[in-house]
Amino acid sequence: HCKGFEWYIRQFGYHSQKASAVALHYGEITPCYVVLPETTIAEIHKCFPNLKIIFVARDLVDRAWSAMIMELRDQTMGLSAGEFADGVTGNTSNNSNANKRAKLSAAQQRRLEQQSSPSSQPDSYFRDRLRDATHDSRSNYAKHLINWYKYFPSSSILLIDYREIESNPRDVLLKVVMHIGVEEEKAKQ
Repeated sequence: HCKGFEWYIRQFGYHSQKASAVALHYGEITPCYVVLPETTIAEIHKCFPNLKIIFVARDLVDRAWSAMIMELRDQTMGLSAGEFADGVTGNTSNNSNANKRAKLSAAQQRRLEQQSSPSSQPDSYFRDRLRDATHDSRSNYAKHLINWYKYFPSSSILLIDYREIESNPRDVLLKVVMHIGVEEEKAKQ
């Protein structure tokens, strides 16, 4: 992270776990991790060799469509594709989308929703976005998972089909908590 490893570690409260008798599990989530460069994955492994990874594979068409709709909404809000609302990779003076949206009048919110509607864009907009390297890369699960498997054993990586979350959420939750080290008896409670 751009703020340094020590800052990153503090976000998980590891220091407070040592004082507690209860074992806590920490984690975070982002679809961006799957496309990290191999050198970054190697660094993550060096820092967290026992890391448990959960990869949720979404239908590629659904994934691409969802990402393009999110980009369209963000562009309408004044963010560039790939720029986070809090300015992590973009302008640090940006407020979060929620803050921006909360300051809009009802009429402004309706106009924003109309402008960010997929029907407001020509087909060429979506064809161009699909050709973008970001969408191409994020849709190549195999290429990126190979890099993760170079550094982490298969027992550390749990693959989940996104459709399972919808069809059988309790089973998915059980798989996840057992994967991260919660005992099966506790996980079933």
